[in-house]
Amino acid sequence: MTKPDASAMTHLALEGSMKAAVSLAELKQIALTKIREHRGCHDVEDVSVCPIEDADPNWAISCGVGGSDKTAASKAALYVEQEMGRTYELLIDD
Repeated sequence: MTKPDASAMTHLALEGSMKAAVSLAELKQIALTKIREHRGCHDVEDVSVCPIEDADPNWAISCGVGGSDKTAASKAALYVEQEMGRTYELLIDD
């Protein structure tokens, strides 16, 4: 049995508990956009996404603060991680 390529799996239909499988680059961009929407976080510079085995979600985020309010950025990152964790799964190459 052949494994589907990553591009075919990138956007799975959300049904029941199915999550959209996205690449690391896509997940980082979505997270950065969502974090910047929070008060005091408009100038967050970067987001790190770390894969986590045997966890749901299978990733965690942290952000590079720059001139942003560190407390606001940390809270926004936690909120966005929880929100996105219900919707997105990180594609991990084996």
